[in-house]
Amino acid sequence: MIAVLLWFFLAPWICLLDGELATRTPLRIDLGAAQCLALVLWIRTPLIVPILVGTAVARSLWMGGDIALHMLALGLPVAIALPARSILNQHSLSVQALCGASLSLLIPRLSDALAGVIGQPAVALPVGVFDGFAALLFVPVLARLLVTFPPLRLARVEEQIQ
Repeated sequence: MIAVLLWFFLAPWICLLDGELATRTPLRIDLGAAQCLALVLWIRTPLIVPILVGTAVARSLWMGGDIALHMLALGLPVAIALPARSILNQHSLSVQALCGASLSLLIPRLSDALAGVIGQPAVALPVGVFDGFAALLFVPVLARLLVTFPPLRLARVEEQIQ
């Protein structure tokens, strides 16, 4: 529970860093994809929803849009990939890279589609194919960094991280 409380204080700063990196670098790598990858592969199941709520609140503060929009845009890919957790090899870099790239391409498109359904303006940055290739490299590294340091280090499944 301490990990969740700490995440509520840290998540807005991570989203602020995400916004700054998106405006200052040519690559559009969504840190939400790294957070989703970390949730799917390494975080204990009972703590996924509270951490996801903290991320959705932080993204709504910095990116705009409703909390429900960000909760759905991040929660649907996590909910779809979570049953495959048992068959995914958490130590395989290729699995992490493919999951991270697919999440980084899926989340902005899903966010735009859900914003259209809800009737809100689009809040996600456009992502190109080159950004998907960059996500192959950067999203697994960012996800590993998220679970290496507190507060997500306190929420991880211990036997899966070595």
